[in-house]
This record gives sequence, structure tokens and C-alpha cells, in this order.
Amino acid sequence: MTPEKIVNLYKHPIEDLNYTKNCKAKLDLNGALVMENFLTDESLDYLQYESREFRNLAYFCHQDHNAYLLEPDLDLPDEHIRNLAQISDKGCVTHDQIPVNSPLRILYEWSGFRGFLEAVLANSIFPYTDTLSSININYFERGQQLGWPL
Repeated sequence: MTPEKIVNLYKHPIEDLNYTKNCKAKLDLNGALVMENFLTDESLDYLQYESREFRNLAYFCHQDHNAYLLEPDLDLPDEHIRNLAQISDKGCVTHDQIPVNSPLRILYEWSGFRGFLEAVLANSIFPYTDTLSSININYFERGQQLGWPL
């Protein structure tokens, strides 16, 4: 699958400078950018199929942690974010298990998408150096969660 078949470029011409400027203006004004139907129906269907097919590869675990994934700091108050315990229990398929022809990898590695993000965010985007965590498919059973500070 090519980037052109993954992203709905008719509706979201992300390599067009005027479109990119408009997206940046919306983000700056609203603090968020909603891009409805960003993915093509074909790629969305395939991604859903792929996630069902890869579920048997997922590693499920339970972790108690704080937002920093560090040990609590007893010199800080109990209510400090460093000392607030969270739970993450989920299944995960990591980057190395996702095929090179997966729309997830193609989109992640596409310089046109990265360039769009850099222009809209007005910041450089760098590939994640952890080759297991750069792309993930997460699975949650009923009652499972991804810990996140409130």
C-alpha cells in the first residue's frame, strides 16, 4: 500500500503548502486540529483487519507506575505526580512485529507525513529510537487501562 492509498489526499492534501498553512492556523487558533476522514476507507479497513490478525502476537502485562515511569520520590509530597500510582494493563504488538508493508509503518516512515507534521507543529520530528516502541498496536480487554495522569 502506498501513502497515497493510506491518506485521503483528496480531502487532506498534506503536501500542499496552502493546506498545511491552513491546518497550522486552525491548530494555533483552537489548540487542536481535527482531520476527519484522514485515512482512506481502504486503509482503515486494512488496519482494522491487521490489528485483528496480529492480536495473537500481543504481549499482555500489568504495570504499576507513575507518569515518569520512575520510582516514587519520598522527598516530594504524596500528591505530587511523581508519587501518584497508575495502572497500565494491556496487550501490545511492537514495531518489530509489524510488517514493513503495513500502513502503520508506511505512514510512520513517509517523509511527506513527517514534513506535514513538522510544518503544522512548527517543530522538528525525529524517529523514535526505541525500535520496539516507535509503533504499537495496543489491545485492551474489558476493565484494562492505560495509566495516564489526571
